[in-house]
Amino acid sequence: MKNKSLRWGEIIKEIQNFEKFKRASNKNEHFKKVFIFTSIDLVNSTIFKQNNDKWVDIFSDFYGILKTEFPKEKNNINVWKNIGDEVLFYEEIYEIKDLLRVPSDIFKLMEKCQNIFYQRNSIAKNNLYFKATIWGAAVKSEYDTSEKNKDIENVMLGFEENLTDFIGMDIDEGFRLSEYTSQNKLVIDSKIAYLMNKYKDEVYHLCDYVVEDRIRIVGYRKLKGIWNNRLYPIIWYHKNWSNPQSMYLYDEHEMSDIVRELKEKEYKTQPVEKINKIFDEIGCKDKVKAMEDIIKSAKKENKFFPLKDEHLVELHFAVVCIDISTDKALIVKRQDRELLDQKWEFGCAKATKIKSIEESVIDEYYNDFNIKISLIKDEDRQQDIQPKPIAVYNIPKSPYLHKGVIFLGVFDGAKYSIKLTEKHKEHKFLFKDEINQFNEDAVPDFKDTLEKAFSLYEKYKNNL
Repeated sequence: MKNKSLRWGEIIKEIQNFEKFKRASNKNEHFKKVFIFTSIDLVNSTIFKQNNDKWVDIFSDFYGILKTEFPKEKNNINVWKNIGDEVLFYEEIYEIKDLLRVPSDIFKLMEKCQNIFYQRNSIAKNNLYFKATIWGAAVKSEYDTSEKNKDIENVMLGFEENLTDFIGMDIDEGFRLSEYTSQNKLVIDSKIAYLMNKYKDEVYHLCDYVVEDRIRIVGYRKLKGIWNNRLYPIIWYHKNWSNPQSMYLYDEHEMSDIVRELKEKEYKTQPVEKINKIFDEIGCKDKVKAMEDIIKSAKKENKFFPLKDEHLVELHFAVVCIDISTDKALIVKRQDRELLDQKWEFGCAKATKIKSIEESVIDEYYNDFNIKISLIKDEDRQQDIQPKPIAVYNIPKSPYLHKGVIFLGVFDGAKYSIKLTEKHKEHKFLFKDEINQFNEDAVPDFKDTLEKAFSLYEKYKNNL
């Protein structure tokens, strides 16, 4: 009889909890919010469990590290649930700038947690790897039947005060997408990618990286029940696209179909800006616009990007690259782009706070043209010897006026073959005496820049 009374007591408590939640929800049954969801999972977990008797303790540590470090580093993030080896988090977004920080924040956290995991569990290193997925969704209450929110396809369910779940098309999209990440990679959904590309100037100011340098389309897949079975872009965030040797395991193409396809294409990817065309054809822009509107109204007292700093600039480095085996200068023609559309130029790298000028240029030019260049330096300086500028220039990139510096670089064309990325459509080589005969559309001061570059190049050769 006592056990029966306890059982009835538990049932009554459950009913009271549900009624309490229902009353609280009904007070705000027409709420709408935007959440970012994060999945952290382990690569190679099944094989590891089969071959290691202590896997239970190791995996418990995996869960513990994530559930400790994520809330510690991100105040607004909450543990959602575990599904197998996967740990899920959700985070409400109050400002657009918070959303723009998410990819770099999650990637850093994934790396940090993996390092802690390896320090505590040395046997896991080179056997288990972290992978991550992030996706976004506009969400309404399960009790919301209002006409104004009828287009929101996702709902938040509440069973008790501390138990929350989410269901809907965009939630399913994230779970489908998580199948296409890989070791130490972060896959992001198309909506987040679209917003990152749309607000790429803000990303640069907030996070100190160029969107095109870290977010790339790596392939396409049909996701069950998503986009009416049309191809969905698989988009990865990573910091090291220019160096496939460090980005991929030597045999990762055997474990991932996406990586296998990338290897077959010599690891060439597509720019994230292609998401604009995809969204035009799929008809997704209204959904993303609705997410933006919800975020902007979440805290009306907050200004949109209130900390604009007129002293922050985007600094570009252009390099006239001369082949020492032929004494010819490399010129490249831009793709169809909003800025300097289809004009001949010399290539370009962008400055970052974490790399030297030389490192930024060498990495970017190798990534863009498959050549290892050496910058001609100002050897007259005694201590801080830096690349010697040929000229400086302005870049009118509305609403800002960014700045650029032009250097001279040399490379051995006998050792490299030019390979262009999506940034450029054509390349040529020019002798010095061909400059005045060149009459195609080019960037401002194109001929003057070449003349100055060859003048410095002749001094360089004379000093060899």
